[in-house]
Amino acid sequence: MHWFNLLLQPIPGLSPEFFGVKEIEPERVYSAWTLSRIANIPLVEAFSSKRVSEWVKSMVYTWLRKNNTLIPTAEELRRGKTPHRVVGALTVSPTPGIYFNTVVCDFESLYPSCIDSFNLSYETVDCAHSECTSNKIPDVDYHVCTKRRGFYAILVGALKELRIKLFKPASKNLSLSTEERKMADAAAKLLKLITVSSYGVTVRIHGVACPPLAEAITGYSRYALKEAWKMAEEKGLKPLYGDTDSLFLDNASNDQVEWLIKAVKEKFSLDLAVEKRYNLCVLPKAKKAYFGILTNGTPDIKGVTPMKSNAPKFINEVFHKCVEELSAVKNIEEYARAKKTIKEIVTKAISDLRNRKVRLEDLTYSVRLYFDPNEKIVDMKTAPQPYQCAVQLIDARKRLNRWDTVSFIKVKPFKYKEKTFTVKPAEFVTSLAEINTEDYVRNMLTALNQTFKPMGIELEAETKTEISRWLTG
Repeated sequence: MHWFNLLLQPIPGLSPEFFGVKEIEPERVYSAWTLSRIANIPLVEAFSSKRVSEWVKSMVYTWLRKNNTLIPTAEELRRGKTPHRVVGALTVSPTPGIYFNTVVCDFESLYPSCIDSFNLSYETVDCAHSECTSNKIPDVDYHVCTKRRGFYAILVGALKELRIKLFKPASKNLSLSTEERKMADAAAKLLKLITVSSYGVTVRIHGVACPPLAEAITGYSRYALKEAWKMAEEKGLKPLYGDTDSLFLDNASNDQVEWLIKAVKEKFSLDLAVEKRYNLCVLPKAKKAYFGILTNGTPDIKGVTPMKSNAPKFINEVFHKCVEELSAVKNIEEYARAKKTIKEIVTKAISDLRNRKVRLEDLTYSVRLYFDPNEKIVDMKTAPQPYQCAVQLIDARKRLNRWDTVSFIKVKPFKYKEKTFTVKPAEFVTSLAEINTEDYVRNMLTALNQTFKPMGIELEAETKTEISRWLTG
């Protein structure tokens, strides 16, 4: 109730000059006031600060001072333990294969919810009460207090509930004015930023890092995922993959999913919800890498790099054509036909490259320089392609600095300043005859295979004109 009343206080009107700017969005002012009140930091600091860890630290210290408690030192918070790696979330190995009608359920705000539901706080993890020692944390050599509610659990739980139950719904409530929805959305985003950081600060932020608390949070998160998996299996559902806060279910009915959501809520006081549904889902052997087609036909690619933003337009277009063929797939027969069409798309793309039936501008790579090219080039034994481009531009009297972007095209190897160069600035290439077509073919197949190989589709090409074998699986 304290936080509820605090966040509903009216916002005084202040001119932009007060914050040191000429113009300012109302939502940003509202966020600054909200943060200032929650974290007990000066308004101007709340307006400009982006360090979430400092906000959380201020909240913790405010509570300690308010309750006449000495602020522990960093060593005291570690409970005599040397800094060490905290065991993180659980990932259950996927069952590889191609699946249809896959439901993905997510624990909402898993770490903040574990803090709240399991009473995890600085003073409750490994408390001094002998009668609490039997309340063990799963897979962790600690226990949790059963005699008192922890202040960190109260804080994180209250802010989480306010976001989920008040501000997030208000941001989508069409009965409210546009201005009210904007303010609610700003508050919801701020509260989410704070709550999702509630675990991270206990791991690595000086002054609030507490390894036992961090290990308790991840311990309960792993426990929740494992138990939800077991509950699903016992009910006849087929869990395929689990990752941190997500559970993939094969061809689950609405009734089965609703049962699981309710059962998890009753057992753990944790919120499980349907995050997304896939018409097609491909799970490789590797963890944290999968490909899915959402029910609206949108591809959802995780853990693989489908295409870098600096890739040439030609390669990007080939990739998107391949993905489009999968967007309407709903069964194994349609999947087989899509693979055949992908073969045709890639075959044509390789043929177009080798026969130079492409536009020069569609073969351009654009890369940002992360080092000062004027300094890097001096001691460079082998020049990376972006800097090969940069040195040619500098020699042509173009000024270049760190963070500038250069555009180049891959060409047949040539000698430049006693080194072998393989690219030229895009504006220096005037003929398709200069293009290193095999380099583009290799780059295209590498980029495509990052997405399609985990799906059992491997694209290959001979160095000759024809392709001998390019699609398997």
